[in-house]
Amino acid sequence: MISRMAAPESSAERDPRTAATPAPPTEYYAHSDAWAARGILGALSARARRQMFAEFMNVFRPTPEDRVLDVGVTSDGDRRESNLFEALYPFPYRVVGVGRQDLRAVGVAFPHARLVRGDGCHLPFATGSFDIVASHATIEHVGHRSAQAAFVRELLRVGRRCFITTPNRWFPLELHTFLPLVHYLPPPLHRRVLRGLGRRFYAEESNLNLLARREFRDLFPAGTHVAIRFSSLATNLLAFVEGERGAGVSR
Repeated sequence: MISRMAAPESSAERDPRTAATPAPPTEYYAHSDAWAARGILGALSARARRQMFAEFMNVFRPTPEDRVLDVGVTSDGDRRESNLFEALYPFPYRVVGVGRQDLRAVGVAFPHARLVRGDGCHLPFATGSFDIVASHATIEHVGHRSAQAAFVRELLRVGRRCFITTPNRWFPLELHTFLPLVHYLPPPLHRRVLRGLGRRFYAEESNLNLLARREFRDLFPAGTHVAIRFSSLATNLLAFVEGERGAGVSR
């Protein structure tokens, strides 16, 4: 259901390039074994997401008037952490969600949010359409570093305040493959190992490109005052951008 209070549409919202964006192949989901996705590791991942959401609420203190965009909505409903932002946000009728997949099932689960199928690097919204833009564990799936930087610029373009999270490359367990330590290898060697283990989807840079803290910080344009923090469990990196570029987060 489309909220009557959603952010304004632009003509780009009807752009066929975004409407036709294909969903990831089934292999995207096949590598998270059921015991990991629904068991202890899934519970830990959901706990980390909840703690990051609490950080978001504590820093930004959103109000019912704030227009919010969530970039990276997923149709994967099997994981506990999937679309947790939509599940927890206290003013769901103010949320617009963007994802590259078929979002009809998400609309059934979260009927108060307005959902748009599109590409986070080419958002179909006018500059400054949203008070807050959030994106959770999406930037590592955008592709090479220049694409990730374009993704960041686009989030900053449409929103006055931004909250972006991504898995911490130096956390010992890689949270997509649930393999320990292998991702510490140089990326070309890491991808070669993944291919050897049959994890071909995540072996492609276009599907998984992990970030360390400095690499994450370097994606933001010059003049952006961004606070990069580790999550409380050190599983993720959190970026807070408050106000206009250069205003920063005063904490």
